[in-house]
Amino acid sequence: MLYRAWRWQVFEGGEAGQSLEVAGVSEGRTAGQSLEVAGVPEGRTAGQSLQVAGVSEGRIAGQSLEVAGVSEGRIAGQNLEVAPASEGRTAGQSLEVAGVFEGGEAGQSLEVAGVSEGRTAGQSLEVAGVSDGQKAGQSLEVAGVFEGWKAGQSL
Repeated sequence: MLYRAWRWQVFEGGEAGQSLEVAGVSEGRTAGQSLEVAGVPEGRTAGQSLQVAGVSEGRIAGQSLEVAGVSEGRIAGQNLEVAPASEGRTAGQSLEVAGVFEGGEAGQSLEVAGVSEGRTAGQSLEVAGVSDGQKAGQSLEVAGVFEGWKAGQSL
């Protein structure tokens, strides 16, 4: 699996408004973020919801990220798809994580398969191989060596 390297360690990021759990039945609840990468994900917070296992749903006012099962992730600002025939198109983002990646949106382009690079004016997200997603606001890695650093977020 993509997140095999760190999936079962008990991870608890202690950030100002963050909680990270990556083992067993994760819950991770904070004022700003919730990140779950194992068991039955639920992750619901006022700002973000990130699910990377089981049947992901991740729905919040700002972001939705799904990286397992049949992803749909639809929100007012983002649409992330990480399953077979992904197309993910929104006003700000386009994320394709399988097959032939294209992602050409007005704001973002994300590639999460093979040798990912995904670079746009707003975000870079990599979820396969050696990730290095760097952005002024977000960095998300969900495989291999996990780093994800952000001013107010750590994933």
